[in-house]
Amino acid sequence: MNKVELRNAIVEIFNRKVIPKFLEKNNSYGSEKENAFYNFEQTGIRLSTNPDINLDELDKRLLPLFAYMDKHQVALMQHLSHTAEFSERMVDNIVYGFIALAMYDHWKNDGNMEN
Repeated sequence: MNKVELRNAIVEIFNRKVIPKFLEKNNSYGSEKENAFYNFEQTGIRLSTNPDINLDELDKRLLPLFAYMDKHQVALMQHLSHTAEFSERMVDNIVYGFIALAMYDHWKNDGNMEN
């Protein structure tokens, strides 16, 4: 595969798999229409009940998101290309990566400083 073929393959995968997966999952994110990060926030609150962990608003959202990604990574690392639902797990992680970037940009654009 040359560079042009790789670029075309990535664009095709993005349009055929990543965008539809995001649109499907976006319908189930949060019970509040105004807060796309609601599910992540609620899970972050549950995960951060340890008094030794001091998480800001962004990290309370990122913690569960990275845990969800890690679930897929564990399966992928155990079975590599033979992982059940390989493509779906990879697409889920790509979608989670874009959500993480959106969370970070939203947090940063709200006047928060970079770490």
